[in-house]
Amino acid sequence: MNRARTTRQKKIYYNSRLQHPRYDIMRYPVLNRETAWDTEFTNYLENRPYYMHKNIEKNLLLEKTNLKRYAESDTDREELLAYDLKNRITYINGFEQTLQEANIEFDDNNLPKNPMGRTGMWGPGLLGKNGPNQAADPIFTRWTQITIFPLLNAIYIVFKNIFSIDEDNNMPTYVIDMFKSTKYLVPQLEMIAIQRRDTKDWAIPGGMVEAGETVTQTLRHEINEEVCNNMDPDNASVAIDEIFNKKNEEIIYRGYVDDPRNTDTRWLETTAVHFHCSHKLAAAIKLEAGDDAQNVKWLRMSDVEPEYKNLYASHKMMTDKAKKNIMKNVNYNLFCSSCVVCYALIVVLIINY
Repeated sequence: MNRARTTRQKKIYYNSRLQHPRYDIMRYPVLNRETAWDTEFTNYLENRPYYMHKNIEKNLLLEKTNLKRYAESDTDREELLAYDLKNRITYINGFEQTLQEANIEFDDNNLPKNPMGRTGMWGPGLLGKNGPNQAADPIFTRWTQITIFPLLNAIYIVFKNIFSIDEDNNMPTYVIDMFKSTKYLVPQLEMIAIQRRDTKDWAIPGGMVEAGETVTQTLRHEINEEVCNNMDPDNASVAIDEIFNKKNEEIIYRGYVDDPRNTDTRWLETTAVHFHCSHKLAAAIKLEAGDDAQNVKWLRMSDVEPEYKNLYASHKMMTDKAKKNIMKNVNYNLFCSSCVVCYALIVVLIINY
């Protein structure tokens, strides 16, 4: 247990101290050196604001027996006792434990303390549960199909303008485009990504695990609701069933999510599961953004792509794990050979023109 706690303190989390665009109360500033709970921070508890988003406030007005109520009170002592928070499940160390087994500390209000440290705010924020709020993130990947047409088109444009130069005597952009187009000669790894409506960041199409729901059930309805909004229910079911075949899934991460919705007493944890799609299956998935997403697309998993490099919260850490796992099976020699041959052909064609 002590080793796990020491491991948690090694990393300083940044996003959990950022201002979420839907939070209309500013966080109290917390420097990197002030995040750990065992670090002295004079008057922090007195100065940090309490915040409850109006969505949580509205949900708490529902009767406790109402199935639509998902939010928990953090002030009703009778309710807090009924929640039995010390036995609540957490994956903070990468595997299932209770908060008590994971040595999660509790504050003077009998609320769990964020195990990664201070966030500059306490209370629900946008999170319904005291302590860990469980999410599920499906990472769907595919290899793009090889095509030579973009390269041929780029070569044609180069030959068409072979004797022209720009005003600054620099290499024309169409020559640069030709070399860029060679990426289509080797498969590119892509993932399904959505653009969030709240922060506008690109992200994994995940969601919260509702009461009585399994991670797998959450993964299924999130992919249907967020990225396959236009698919025929029957066809969608066949495609999704094939994607969610147990032989095709791999849990790549379970644990804390560095998210701007986190507070001192509530935080996000997730189970990220990787599913790889064949060309046929990927083609059967008709992407269309649902209510929670602004846009959806197949996104190239390369740091050259700004949307991928700046994925929301901790998502890039998870997608990089999926990328690393799938690249283990890639024949790099074949890829490199293809690139060398392509560049050699281009050079020969230009020289002999």
